Amino acid sequence: MEYLKINQLQLEYQGEKLLYVDKLNVQDGQRIGLIGKNGTGKTTLFNVISQKPVIFSVTGQIQRNCQLATVAQIISYGKQSGGERERQEIMTAIAQMRHSKNTLLLLDEPTSNLDIGQQQWLIEILNHLETPYIVISHDRHFLTQTVNTIWYLNDKKVIAYKESFLNFEQDLKKRRENEKIQYHNQIKQIQKLKKAQQRKQQQVNRANRKKKPLSWSEWKNRDYGGKEKHLAHTQKIIKQRIKEETTNIARPYIHKPMTLNNLKWQSSAISIKDNLLRIEPQKITIAQRELFTIATQLKLKTGQKVALTGPNGCGKSVFLSQLVAKTLVEWLNPQAKIGFFRQDFRQETKNKKTVLSEIMQLSLFDKTATLQFLGDLHLQPFLKTTICSLSGGQLVCYKLARVLLGQHDLLILDEPNNFLDLAAIKAVENFLNNYPFAVILVSHDQQFLTNLNFPTWKIKKQQLLLPESDFSQKSIQNNELELLKFKLAKAISDPNVAIAKVQQLKQKITDLTRTK
Repeated sequence: MEYLKINQLQLEYQGEKLLYVDKLNVQDGQRIGLIGKNGTGKTTLFNVISQKPVIFSVTGQIQRNCQLATVAQIISYGKQSGGERERQEIMTAIAQMRHSKNTLLLLDEPTSNLDIGQQQWLIEILNHLETPYIVISHDRHFLTQTVNTIWYLNDKKVIAYKESFLNFEQDLKKRRENEKIQYHNQIKQIQKLKKAQQRKQQQVNRANRKKKPLSWSEWKNRDYGGKEKHLAHTQKIIKQRIKEETTNIARPYIHKPMTLNNLKWQSSAISIKDNLLRIEPQKITIAQRELFTIATQLKLKTGQKVALTGPNGCGKSVFLSQLVAKTLVEWLNPQAKIGFFRQDFRQETKNKKTVLSEIMQLSLFDKTATLQFLGDLHLQPFLKTTICSLSGGQLVCYKLARVLLGQHDLLILDEPNNFLDLAAIKAVENFLNNYPFAVILVSHDQQFLTNLNFPTWKIKKQQLLLPESDFSQKSIQNNELELLKFKLAKAISDPNVAIAKVQQLKQKITDLTRTK
């Protein structure tokens, strides 16, 4: 059965094309993942399919041979938790499907509010559905488990790929590698044509040079014999080819990892071996309600990174907020600077600075790395936009960039990847893996946590459990070694630093290398 058929659908706003669909359909057995960058029109396409009002001009045909059950993206939770509200909306849609035989399910970011257990519950429900569905998601683990077809929204077009998410990712990687090869081949071709143009120009110049035995009048009235015209024509053809090659060339996106070399300066006054944070055994409570118990002392040194996991409602966000507010029984190194990120859509109505000026003023990283990361979070078009004018999604990305790039010794991050698209999530992964300072992270994104591979503090049955082997000593040593190398490079380039200091740093690097 064909549930849905889309033919030559185009969405425009004030004469500008938003997206175009040539031909798409939904048939029995299809489990479709709709993916693409944020802001490119995925939710708008859902709204058009669902016949909801949109502000865009819509042309083309959509043939609906079924009922539609829609679960919209949930951002405002009210008194319920996000997970409870999401689960309730999904159950309502599933109940609707049971009352109507031919129903197409549309899900917009369904895992963004679900914890890991709830995500598994949803995966099992979808895998047992007999009818097709379309889901918008940036959760790689979820997409891997639930879809067999990809609708990829890119460059204002939606293209269908009848393959799993993993195969799509691998094919996309190969296509980008081929684009790089093609780009370098085009560069070589342009350079080759420019050299040929120079040779022809030299031949033209020689042909136009007066021969010594001839007088000027004889030279002007000479018979060209077509040679000079041919040379000039050939040169013109080569010049046109260079223009065409240069016009058609598309530079592929090249992402460079952010490391200590990207730091503008080493601002931290805390040594890598210093204790950064101690949290004493205690009960975590809110409004006289006990959430969980910390039975043993928690310690964090500079450069250590941990993930805090547990089901929705167990107290993770409360714990982080109380940690930042210093209302726990804790000790924090007095020289430590904390960067705290949490989901916050409140407008900064009084901030008239532009995104670029604000971020560049506080960034710990050099200009190139800072601009690259702002581009990774899709803030490049808004660098000159005032912060008070940013939309909700743009504001979240700005606040995340401000925390991650700022001059901090400890990042406390509550769901930093929520509402980010795939490209931005991968950029944040890369950033955190290379970040030289301490991190405490909360996330329910299983692939995100797997790729980061931080030691875990796990809240289970109202108890905070530590990993069997404490923090990775190897990771700590790697961070310390990189910091020492960075300090050595700075010391060597500074004429005011004594030779004894340089030798001392070299010896520390040698000693640490031997112990690894």
